[in-house]
Amino acid sequence: MVMLASLATPVLPLWSRWSRPPRGAAAIRDAQSRILARLVARLAPLPVGTRFGLDALRGRDLAGAFRAQVAVTQYADYAALIDRVADGESHVLL
Repeated sequence: MVMLASLATPVLPLWSRWSRPPRGAAAIRDAQSRILARLVARLAPLPVGTRFGLDALRGRDLAGAFRAQVAVTQYADYAALIDRVADGESHVLL
């Protein structure tokens, strides 16, 4: 669940006071697909993206590929990356 929490930060600016949240199941599904595509594209070239194989995700069913590629994670899975950030390296996690 840590990964989901860390990925939520860049999602917040996607909805602004000028846009409405999606209404209805189809609109929500479409919005989630767009957000996932943006997150994967943004994280893929970073060390965290390569660590979890996001740079290899391709295809029409990005959500299915993401579920198959990225397991549920915990803090220990990010410890080495967090240490790199603590040492002053930028563009590791986001």
